[in-house]
Amino acid sequence: MARDYLDLTKALSVSLTDKLWERKGHAQAAACTYRSIDQFGDSITLSGKIFIPKEGKAERIILCPHFTITANSEAPSECWPPESFLAQKNYILLMPDYIGYGVTASRVHPYLQAQLAAQNSIDMLRAAMPFLLELNRYPQADSIYIVGFSQGAAVAIAALQQLEQSGLCPVKKCFASSGPYDVAATYDLCVERNHIGMAFVIPAFVMGTDAAYNLHIHPDSIFTPWMCKRLDYVLSKKHSVVPTSIYLGRGKLTKYLSPAGMDKSRGEQKKLYEGYLRSSLVHIYGGDTIFSSWTPHTPIYLMHSTEDDLVDFACSEHLKAMFVHNGATSVEYDFGPYGGHIRSMLRFFRKLDNML
Repeated sequence: MARDYLDLTKALSVSLTDKLWERKGHAQAAACTYRSIDQFGDSITLSGKIFIPKEGKAERIILCPHFTITANSEAPSECWPPESFLAQKNYILLMPDYIGYGVTASRVHPYLQAQLAAQNSIDMLRAAMPFLLELNRYPQADSIYIVGFSQGAAVAIAALQQLEQSGLCPVKKCFASSGPYDVAATYDLCVERNHIGMAFVIPAFVMGTDAAYNLHIHPDSIFTPWMCKRLDYVLSKKHSVVPTSIYLGRGKLTKYLSPAGMDKSRGEQKKLYEGYLRSSLVHIYGGDTIFSSWTPHTPIYLMHSTEDDLVDFACSEHLKAMFVHNGATSVEYDFGPYGGHIRSMLRFFRKLDNML
């Protein structure tokens, strides 16, 4: 392991002045470990970071699954991620590393398998609650907030569904923005338009789905020779999102996917597409309709830019269609021309800063 980790199962042996705690502004944080399950249902130790106020009782817990990253150095346990500004607002912030990052960096990240990442995130919450009680730092409110942007937004919605069904703890409100709720439609639309806004997600899309469902995909059957030569760079987890985005660029999807990779009707791409459908929280595209019967009762703030250049706005349109179909009345929809993916992220963070 690259660092020392605080074990959330051993609160009695932990001091708040321990060297494991990093301090910044009004918050202190520690990389931590806890137990969960992997995509095969096997027990696994995962990592993340827990943020608490330096002094006094926090208002409540925020569970915050992170957005897409490409380098292990961007994992919450390894840095102070952008979402950590919430820790300065008198909240306890829980940010899990997804499988494939932190203590599990040697594994392939099962990208966009939101239900699994949600379970992993909830297991961090489950471990943190008694930990905070034993430290006498449990927050004033029993209910929590859930916050997520992009990949984290899909995980946030999946986590809300699981928490409503399990009753582990009440959720005050869920804030989600720009999420890939419909993974299959994301692929469909990219193929239809022969365009990808940020190509760094393509290897994660394919190899992550392969890992999630144990498909044994041969990369050279899905990627072009140009992309195959660059896989080691992208999958090394040594390079963060910005240089990886510059390295791979953007543009026609046929630059990155082979003819077989563009055809979901046969071969290995058919297996991958079935994985995309399994990973989708909702899917209504090309005549296919997949709805869950879940009707959320927790208030949800759902934001998405109609100009998003990475996660198509259709994803939020489809999620809204499911909520409306199921009779949900607790969802606030904030859709508008808010710029590209990164610009809309900054808007979402400003909204959070005002609402929390």
